[in-house]
Amino acid sequence: MASDSGLIFASSFIFFTSPIFLFETNILSYKSVVFFADRKNN
Repeated sequence: MASDSGLIFASSFIFFTSPIFLFETNILSYKSVVFFADRKNN
């Protein structure tokens, strides 16, 4: 029973944190692309 609840908790934790993680990495990649494009222009 305890292992089942732990598994449910882990899956829900991953489910809720993965969109936040993807959002953070998208912002970082966007900032790096803008940074390199800005350096190339100057």
